[in-house]
Amino acid sequence: GPTLLRLTLPGSNVTTENRANGGGQGSFQDVSSELQPYDGSNANNHSEDGKNRPSPLPQEGKECVSEVKLEPVQKWLLSEAAELLCSVVRQGGAVNDGTLAMCWYTLCMNVNRLWLWALAMSALAMVASCSSGSSTSPDPESTDPAQNVPTDSTPSPTPTSEPEPTPSIPSGALAIFYRVTFGSNTDYLKGSGFNISWDNDTKGILRYISETNQLDVMRRVTSPSYSKNSIYPVTQDGRLFSYRDWGSDWASDNTRFDVDELDIVTGTSLSNNSFSAESFTIAGDQLYYRTPISRDLFGNPRGGGRLMTVGLGSSASAELSLPDVRLRGIGDQLISFADNEIVQHDPTTGAVMSTTTLSLRLNQGIWPSDRHVFYGNNALYWAVEQRAANQIAILKIALDGSFETLTTIDLLEGETGLVIDDDQEWVAIALTGSTPPMGSTIKRVLVYNTGTGTLEDLKINQYIPLSTSEAGWGFQIAVMP
Repeated sequence: GPTLLRLTLPGSNVTTENRANGGGQGSFQDVSSELQPYDGSNANNHSEDGKNRPSPLPQEGKECVSEVKLEPVQKWLLSEAAELLCSVVRQGGAVNDGTLAMCWYTLCMNVNRLWLWALAMSALAMVASCSSGSSTSPDPESTDPAQNVPTDSTPSPTPTSEPEPTPSIPSGALAIFYRVTFGSNTDYLKGSGFNISWDNDTKGILRYISETNQLDVMRRVTSPSYSKNSIYPVTQDGRLFSYRDWGSDWASDNTRFDVDELDIVTGTSLSNNSFSAESFTIAGDQLYYRTPISRDLFGNPRGGGRLMTVGLGSSASAELSLPDVRLRGIGDQLISFADNEIVQHDPTTGAVMSTTTLSLRLNQGIWPSDRHVFYGNNALYWAVEQRAANQIAILKIALDGSFETLTTIDLLEGETGLVIDDDQEWVAIALTGSTPPMGSTIKRVLVYNTGTGTLEDLKINQYIPLSTSEAGWGFQIAVMP
């Protein structure tokens, strides 16, 4: 007798449902007991002229259930049609979701009777079942070359190139840190009768490793035109810090600063301190700063100027009783240098521990000016002019007053200044000058090895602008761990 079938098409994948025995794709199950006899009506398939219209293509994510009554001859036709289509698939034809959906739609466009519509859907469902188990997909383990050649309807996978791995950083490699402006964009705020615009500069800290020609962004910040700010790299004893100045010109227009210690390999922030200061320095794990000085209308100081100390990453500060001296960090040592004297201070209390008076000839003729005194990890550095034209000597002055001449350098045309920084056995000497229209830049970098006594030219191939002396002049080095 007649048999009731339920055919399910989820999305564009034509499948059938088999609830009783858990049958999979392409199986049929008698579900007559669950359904009422189908009366053949389909209100949604009639247009305004009363003619039958084919059902629309099933929408993705929706289930189309058709309940049909098949006579024996119709079941025979269904079986023959499905077998014919399956044989096509087995002989190399390819059937995919789009093909099945289009075939189903085409059949529906050309049939007028409900049982033929059901026949078409059932046949396509069986084809889907056949295709899932047929040999349309090449056997990856087959040795038959013809079996592993993709057909036109089975596109071969697009070859993809593996991303190149990030070069590893060799231990002991010398890294240069400097700041740069990446670019600028303009934002707008439009309203009725007004149009406000402002520029946003993107600034950051870069790390350049000459040994691997590797350039990395360690930190990136935004500086809007209505609230200019800058960022500077500072290294000390193999550690990396970023100084963020929330003004446009160090402490001249704003005394708010952020100091972050960064992981020197990954750039991850390890600690942060936010404070307001006229000046500050780091020695060991302590930050020392002098609070802003308030002044009256005539410029006379009225308050502030207290010397404070706080641990890196801490908010608990303490005041140190010290006169108005400019403290400097030399590695773990806290010093002040003025009037030809090196004064070492107690890192905890700020009390004077020792005073060393330098020979007068040491700081006479500092090139290019007495502002160019550089504070390394365990010594002071500066350059002095030599008798030979366009020649300078690089001096290293220890905290006990002893000194040595590291090397002499012949200046090239346009080199009018220098920056010095050190780490472990390396002393980097950056010769600076004007580079129109970019301003003051580093033109040449020499590195001196105190262990071997050799001087070599370090090819950087980078544009490095100068910055304030309060933040290492914008040029710092460190030996990678």
